[in-house]
Amino acid sequence: MEGSVLTTKTWLLLIGAVLLISAGVLNFRQRARHETPAWDGIEWADTEQGIVANKIERGSAGDKAWLLEGDRLIAISFVEEEKGKPIVRARDVQMYLEVAGPGGKLHYLMERPSFPEATRFYYADLTELGTIHRWTPRTIYINLIGVVYLLVGFFVLFKQGGRAPFVLHFATLGLTAFVFHFFTPVGHYRDLDLAIAFLKNTAFILFAPLFLHFCLLYPTKQQLFPTKRWKAIALYVPALFLVLIGVFIFLRDELAKVLPPLKTIPGASESFIGTFYKVSFFHFLLAIVASAVLLVRTFVSSRSTVVRQQVKWVVWGTLLAVTPFTLLYGIGFLLGAQTDRWLTDAAVLPLVLIPFAFGYS
Repeated sequence: MEGSVLTTKTWLLLIGAVLLISAGVLNFRQRARHETPAWDGIEWADTEQGIVANKIERGSAGDKAWLLEGDRLIAISFVEEEKGKPIVRARDVQMYLEVAGPGGKLHYLMERPSFPEATRFYYADLTELGTIHRWTPRTIYINLIGVVYLLVGFFVLFKQGGRAPFVLHFATLGLTAFVFHFFTPVGHYRDLDLAIAFLKNTAFILFAPLFLHFCLLYPTKQQLFPTKRWKAIALYVPALFLVLIGVFIFLRDELAKVLPPLKTIPGASESFIGTFYKVSFFHFLLAIVASAVLLVRTFVSSRSTVVRQQVKWVVWGTLLAVTPFTLLYGIGFLLGAQTDRWLTDAAVLPLVLIPFAFGYS
């Protein structure tokens, strides 16, 4: 670092970065070895009518078995045309997939509601089960955005030193963004994979107040009152509440091994987990939209030419990233609407502008 010694906070950040990057490398190796669970190519959804096929990937085992979106899953068996065991939750399907394994076979008892009652029930034979994809173009691109955040954040840190204004905050922001962009669970949620899923979720939640706090401060600290630090702390309260819920959802079974009373508390239901993800996403979306508004306000209200020049790049980069993400993906996700894949791809494409814009500024 130029003309500076490493502060205690900088050392702690660097140690944390080494640990998280190491976990990311291990996760990358897992995915590179294709250590992913078996998959039928179907996105199952819990509904009032039962477990329904929400999306079916073309060319997958489910597609080859002539399943259609909207079909209802009743039971699964390992033997052809055997009645099988009734399925009551969508997540239970994965247990059968894991037993069958990649390349294995399963037999589904299905109901097609659009057919007459006499013919609506049928058996679907799924052969040559595939594996959960962890190398789609979108996944690779999002992983790359995480690497960009990390490199930009720590380039600024080593370039300007840990004592320079905003630098530690920005580097922490970059590390947090790296975790939730780069970490990708393979799907079996055991050991390292469970830790990856938990850390990804936690980083996603914490990024919201970190980004909003940074935009409140940058570039002149003009929007926070030094005598009212509680306002800054209050930004993190909703995130900490969500993180605690995440601890219960992801780590309840592990914590119950050392805290037996937790075994008496029932696990989170599918609907609760779904609501948790939607609330977490709303928290994230609200923060980045509010951050964009604050940056525009700073740019418009500032009389300093230097500040306006500094904020200009950040404003344009943030607006060009946040606007399509909000309109093409965010609102639809919160409303439960189905979003076309090309719209989702278009929504995430400009997100890389945020780290570049802030780094340049």
